[in-house]
Amino acid sequence: MSAADSRVQFHDDDSQENSSSFLRRLAGFVLHHVWYLQKPVTLAVIAPPFAIKQLLAQAARPSTKRLHFRDLFANGRRYKIHEADNGFHVTTTNKVAWHYRRRTNSCSVLYGELTPAGETTTKLHLRVRFRLTYLLDIFWLPAFITSIIVFMPWHTALMTALIVALFGLSWIGHRSHALLEGLEMINFVEKALADYAPQEPAKLAESNIGVIYEQRQDFSEVWERFYEDHKDEESA
Repeated sequence: MSAADSRVQFHDDDSQENSSSFLRRLAGFVLHHVWYLQKPVTLAVIAPPFAIKQLLAQAARPSTKRLHFRDLFANGRRYKIHEADNGFHVTTTNKVAWHYRRRTNSCSVLYGELTPAGETTTKLHLRVRFRLTYLLDIFWLPAFITSIIVFMPWHTALMTALIVALFGLSWIGHRSHALLEGLEMINFVEKALADYAPQEPAKLAESNIGVIYEQRQDFSEVWERFYEDHKDEESA
């Protein structure tokens, strides 16, 4: 192989490496900013993985014996726990105000990955993502209205601004709704496992108010000094 052929081959290898690196960065950006709704949340739980799943399944059923969980079920909200190989995932729905037998569709999914971190402790990694059907729901209405706008006798700049606003508002509204639902599920998991979280020992405040470092003096020495200071007053 000649030197020119070697340079061409190295150039092709570099181009493939750069393109694959760009695709990986693009995929990571899409996953973190589009597919997933927030940063992962990590919890430490003093219980084995199978016990954590049982606790969550029990907490997902409303009961008068667990009135401290009543805020989790406000406005008819319900949670469903689904089994997974290395953990679980949670979905939640709410009742429809104008139809008592109907419920809303879930917008997001909370994935929980269970990792043993000792004999009695388990690390719980929580991640919220869009539900695929709800993610696709972002685009169909703006796309339908866009198909009408493009045939209007308006200025191109105005039509472009309207189309961008339609897709932007739809994205913001859907993402906010899905994120709120995800936070509700994270709150549910944290409350259900709150009694099994590691307890940190109490620490002194940084100001150290009320802490005395002076060496304790003997009572007799203090009494002698007090007597000498007030002896003249007694004689007078």
